Parts: sequence; structure tokens; C-alpha cells
Amino acid sequence: MMRFNAINVLIMGIAISDIFFLSYYVNGGIEDYLKTGKLRECIPPRSYLFAVFFWLISYLRDVFRRVSTFLGILLALIRALVIRYPTNQTARIFLLYSTSWIVIAVTLLISLPVSWLNWGRVIIKQYEDWEPSQECIGFPKNATYPNYD
Repeated sequence: MMRFNAINVLIMGIAISDIFFLSYYVNGGIEDYLKTGKLRECIPPRSYLFAVFFWLISYLRDVFRRVSTFLGILLALIRALVIRYPTNQTARIFLLYSTSWIVIAVTLLISLPVSWLNWGRVIIKQYEDWEPSQECIGFPKNATYPNYD
């Protein structure tokens, strides 16, 4: 029954966007965990795939940060309208759960291109190749790895 309440649908939208927002930190924690116990000179640089993945995670983090904020503002606005005008049928439209799903979808669709204006300018560039030092073990002889950032 809770999913048919408009306010609860918006609160679920905020919770889901916050979970996606915090997934950025899980990615950083996994990367730090994989690098523990190794010499700094022996850690290969980011591959192209990881650089694209990191860019995508950062882009989605920015999108869901914005979605969570706007959904919180819209939640307060809808509550204020319904309390201020309890008999107005136009204000009561905001209490329909289908309206809340539309609000979430529109907020997400507006946030995607706005975040793209910032993250679409990012260029993944290849720098000079990385060679492991002599004290690094587990690498083939004369190995080089591309360095993207």
C-alpha cells in the first residue's frame, strides 16, 4: 500500500538516487583495496577501460546528486501545495502516485543533459607508457603498459 502514496514514491526515488550516488565511493574503496600490500612503483596505471568506467561512474554520481536534491525540493513543494490548498483539485493531482513517477522521470531526464554539459567535455588522454621498476615481481621482461587519465 505504501507504493501507492505519492510522497512515499518520491521518498523512494530520493533513496534510490542516494544509493547510486554513494556507489561512487564503493568504486574508490574497491580500487584502494586492490592496491593494498603493493609497492607504489609496482601498481600499473589506469587502463583505458578503467578510465572510461571511472568517467561513467563520476557522470552518474553527478546526475543522481542533482536528482536527489531536486526530488527533495519537489517533495517539499508538493507537501506545501497540498496543505495550502486542500480542496483544490489541481493541487490534489500531485497526490497521485503516477504523478510522482512522472516527476522522477522528468527530473532524471532533465538532469542527464545538464550533467553532460559538465562531464561531456572530459577527454581521456593517453600519456607515456609505464614500465615496472626492477624490484617489481610478476611482470614480464620489458613489459610496458599504456597510461590513461
